[in-house]
Amino acid sequence: MANPMTEPLEPYEPSTTYGSHDLEYDWDYDQARSERQPLNIIWGRVAILGGIVLLAFLLGRMTSGSGGVDASKLTAANERIAELEQQNSALTTEGVAKDDQITDLQSQIAALETAGSTTEDDPAAVTEDSEITGTKYTVEPGDTLQSIAEEFYGDASLDDFLAETNNITDPTALGVGQTLIIPNEPPKQ
Repeated sequence: MANPMTEPLEPYEPSTTYGSHDLEYDWDYDQARSERQPLNIIWGRVAILGGIVLLAFLLGRMTSGSGGVDASKLTAANERIAELEQQNSALTTEGVAKDDQITDLQSQIAALETAGSTTEDDPAAVTEDSEITGTKYTVEPGDTLQSIAEEFYGDASLDDFLAETNNITDPTALGVGQTLIIPNEPPKQ
């Protein structure tokens, strides 16, 4: 027997005869066939997948309609968008200006209301602006417009004239200490 440490071993080859039948093995053929078979399966699957993708693409193209937007319509739409953005910007600027005007008008109204409350308390202030000359009279307890008209003009029916001159809307609401302007000349009848 050979020394296994020093001499190489020959590969095992089965006998070509098995009982009464002759068996021959082609080791290289079996090995090559087993390596090629998985590659055939992979390439077959890739080919089927490619066919499905191609079919889906073709169906999509056939059912999509015209396939896009006309370039002139797209350009017109972009121009309209730019125009609307400019209008929006102008309206925003105008809105800010209107808000400023509203704020100014509200402050003017507040100032006029403040000034109006002082002129309601002192009708002489209103009559001074309208250049009515006359005597200043301070309302005393028990005074009415009729009694004041009787005292200054000798005619109680001129109470409406005094109310109009002093911007009094309710003649019964005369306040003690209120200052009235009594014009020097009564209206001509």
